[in-house]
Amino acid sequence: MLLLPYPLQHHIFELRSTAWQMGTAVGDKSNATVPFSLSYVANNLTHAESFFLARSTDQPNSLTLSLLGGIGVMFFLLFAVKRLRTLRTEPPVVVASIIFATGFIVQFAVFMGYFWGQFDDPIIRRLSLPTHLGMVIAVMTVLPQFAAAGFQRFLLCVAAFGLIASGVPSMAEHAYSQEYLPGKETAWRRQFMADQPRHDYLMIDNDAILWVSHLVSATTVPQAIKRRDAVVFTLRNHTFSDIYVFQRFNIHETTGVLTLRDGDDLGPDFVLETVREERLQTLTLTRISRVKEVREGQASLTAPDGHKPPVVTPNRAEIEKMRKAYLENFIKQLP
Repeated sequence: MLLLPYPLQHHIFELRSTAWQMGTAVGDKSNATVPFSLSYVANNLTHAESFFLARSTDQPNSLTLSLLGGIGVMFFLLFAVKRLRTLRTEPPVVVASIIFATGFIVQFAVFMGYFWGQFDDPIIRRLSLPTHLGMVIAVMTVLPQFAAAGFQRFLLCVAAFGLIASGVPSMAEHAYSQEYLPGKETAWRRQFMADQPRHDYLMIDNDAILWVSHLVSATTVPQAIKRRDAVVFTLRNHTFSDIYVFQRFNIHETTGVLTLRDGDDLGPDFVLETVREERLQTLTLTRISRVKEVREGQASLTAPDGHKPPVVTPNRAEIEKMRKAYLENFIKQLP
């Protein structure tokens, strides 16, 4: 039953190859042309080693579990091979452990052949959870095979000490969590929402769904460019109290030059005024600006037309005459 959504998801990826996000990322993923390949295995194994053996303050891992789990997996493989012939007569706990551990091994092998299978990537770190769980199962399955109860207690004490010695400083330092820019930008957006006294503004952001889920009107940058006339209309008629745009700038590490992220540029026709900005990472600048004006060349499309006469005449007699004419016409239209 849990595998039923897979054909639907796979069909979506077949229809839209861009869903794989190949060729749009940076680093090891920028030159990927196929989602799965044996050519990715060596590189992904290097990243996996870097992840599992890194300091806990640099990666959300457990060095104690990595060491004990690595040893436990080797003993577990020997244990599983030994029990395969008599699997039907083994206790249910042993059978379940072997089945689930086999699934975790297959998952790890598939992931090593995935183009975005780097465990030390800030976005992919969470996908290492099944591998961690497989290590726990391996250790807990192999541990009772050692007859000496004292040895079992010793390993449990080592695990508890490792959890306290490495886990507490890791949670206190939060060094690895500072690298996840999308999460920090989401929190930054939410803080902006909380600081606004009213939510009747329009936000232009490629992550528009976040604003919509918080009951704020939003649209994407491509839609704002495509429907520039609608933006002009809202500015001229004050449909929203304000129109903001969210943008991220990348900072060159040597020159300090700001470069707008791909997809965030509204173009020269939109005149922006910075409202809030912050460097959430060393080489990025996150900014929210107000759309002050929309131009076409040198002409302003949103400035009020001062030369046009007012729609309603200031003469009270004329107003009364127009009101009576409207009522008479309204009565004539009645059935």
